[in-house]
Amino acid sequence: MKKILICIVLLSLIVSCTGCNAEISNTNLDKVNSITFSISGTQFSFNELDDNFCDIEVEIVDMLNSAKFDVAGLFSGKVKMPCTDEAVNNNKAVADIWFEIFIDKGDYKKIFFTMNSNDTQSIWIYATSTDSYSDGQFLKHYSCDCEDLLIVLDSYVVE
Repeated sequence: MKKILICIVLLSLIVSCTGCNAEISNTNLDKVNSITFSISGTQFSFNELDDNFCDIEVEIVDMLNSAKFDVAGLFSGKVKMPCTDEAVNNNKAVADIWFEIFIDKGDYKKIFFTMNSNDTQSIWIYATSTDSYSDGQFLKHYSCDCEDLLIVLDSYVVE
């Protein structure tokens, strides 16, 4: 009986630790000073003085904060992907939607992630505290609710 109880406690600890998605905290996201994104090859850039900046920033923060732990993610572990400038540039070339967010005086100087048009998806983030992603790290936010951000992005789709 003790072994079963110990296993349950250990499993609970593992699940609670792997479910934490605080790799990019609100403290860092509150310091965003510009956002560049691309939809189907058309690039847009906004800084904190632009009218549309706030809407996009709020939706990105809400999306990342909406992350819910995905049980399948517990068994898949972290995906081994290089966190390099080359990997980011390759993703920019092939992704339908990508974001690069520049942060002033946070733990990270910039973060990059791609998205697709699904309402719920895992967001894989390249993050760096310098100008180069090559010395950064690769983070994952599980099962984010992307619906509201995608609605805002619809107004930028060029037809």
